[in-house]
Amino acid sequence: MTTYQRIIKSIAIILAICIIALIIYCLLNIINNIFDLSFLYNNENHYEKAFRKLEKIEIDSKTSQITIKNGTKYKIIIDNTNKNYDIKSTKTSIEIEEKKLIFKKKEDKTNITIYIPNNKRLNELNIDSSVGVLNID
Repeated sequence: MTTYQRIIKSIAIILAICIIALIIYCLLNIINNIFDLSFLYNNENHYEKAFRKLEKIEIDSKTSQITIKNGTKYKIIIDNTNKNYDIKSTKTSIEIEEKKLIFKKKEDKTNITIYIPNNKRLNELNIDSSVGVLNID
């Protein structure tokens, strides 16, 4: 076997190993989405945070019920967050993004409640709710 053939054979073996690893990863991800394996993760189902000053709220949710209410202070409450949400917050902003899932159970419905004080304004409010419900009280 020539050196060129050995190099081609090594590259083919490395490529085969990468393809097998990718297939195993995809299968595990599909199994995780079909069967609720959230007990394997250390996730909280409830998120609550109060803000002194809130300037920006950005929500990208496919299926959540979002409610905006009057309150005494800026506050965000999310029930049934599980592992399906990516939540990033700073002192004056919060971003909530729902991760894409193939299957979602009906009982996994997430409720997002936003409290905004009277006579206060947000600089930016961006809500993208595809199938979810948006209530403004």
